[in-house]
Amino acid sequence: MTRKLPLAIAIGALLPSVWAYGASEPGPDRTDSSMSSGAQTPASESSSQDSMAPSDQSQSSESSNMKSSMKSAASKTKQAAKDTALTSEVKAKLLADSDTSGLKIHVTTTRGIVTLAGHVKSAQEKSRAEEIARGVSGVKSVHNRLIMATS
Repeated sequence: MTRKLPLAIAIGALLPSVWAYGASEPGPDRTDSSMSSGAQTPASESSSQDSMAPSDQSQSSESSNMKSSMKSAASKTKQAAKDTALTSEVKAKLLADSDTSGLKIHVTTTRGIVTLAGHVKSAQEKSRAEEIARGVSGVKSVHNRLIMATS
């Protein structure tokens, strides 16, 4: 089953890139202060005689950079959402399993790699926790850093 990324998360991740891009470019509601007359008029109203328009190649490059930045942000957001879902699923299975003390096992996930940390009562519990984590779909590997408690 495919999980879809909530639109609000995607938009929230992309807005800083869009704002940063918009802050560096004059828009229809911004003024062009580089005009020789000293009077400020919206950049969209200035004629080609009064100011030099950026080349099409420059605009294309900036547009390409913005698209690349937005794709990168979306990709990172999507990966973070996948990692969070994996962490939640592993933790839920550890809590549901009667052979593991899920509350004492800390679970983190980075790029599909699950790390288990904390204290367990026995080697069997340590092994079972790793087995549960490996059994979750989407987990690439498991780093088992569980420590057996000493009596």
